[in-house]
Amino acid sequence: MRRAAWAAPPEPRLPLSYTSYNTTTGHGMAVRRLIASRSGDWPGDRTATVTVPYRRRNLDISIVCAGAIAGRLQVSMQVDGTNAHTQMPCTSWTPGQQPPDSTGILGRTGIPMTLTFRIQAPTTFTAGYAKRAASWTIAIYEEES
Repeated sequence: MRRAAWAAPPEPRLPLSYTSYNTTTGHGMAVRRLIASRSGDWPGDRTATVTVPYRRRNLDISIVCAGAIAGRLQVSMQVDGTNAHTQMPCTSWTPGQQPPDSTGILGRTGIPMTLTFRIQAPTTFTAGYAKRAASWTIAIYEEES
């Protein structure tokens, strides 16, 4: 495989937990704990798959990128082989900030879910620009009640 013209920056390291609006009760705040994450370097790493438990708690997914094209990469997600979200942005993120707005998903209690993510350049990219290096991290958080 050809290497990108520029080296990818270090992969973003999201926090192990953070506090945000409680989506389960609809009021107050709740802690979200990291239950799984995957990282990679664009353009070499374009997919990530993770299986997570579902325990009747909301799951939030944060997708962050680093590098010159970070905010332009797009991510699609499948849950158990079915398209769940067609295009989500891979948001630029700086350590110390709260993870960006996330995509929430629900499952069936006691049944693990397999999440498959595909990282891609928008079709408006030129071929050369899409080969520029970036790094990405996808984190799955579970909301505590």
